[in-house]
Amino acid sequence: MLAGIGFTMSIFITLLAYNDQAVIDSSKIAILLASVIAGTLGLLVLKFTLPPAGIAPDENR
Repeated sequence: MLAGIGFTMSIFITLLAYNDQAVIDSSKIAILLASVIAGTLGLLVLKFTLPPAGIAPDENR
């Protein structure tokens, strides 16, 4: 999920693939929205899977 944050290459490919400015603008909005969603999901996954700060891992395992 965190890999979805990198959107620079997607915008570059959009600029190469399309000539219509309306399609380019729509693509940029979709790419930025997908990056925000991916970043948010990554943050939530890390928040709920990592142990809370200040708690030492169980050394008896």
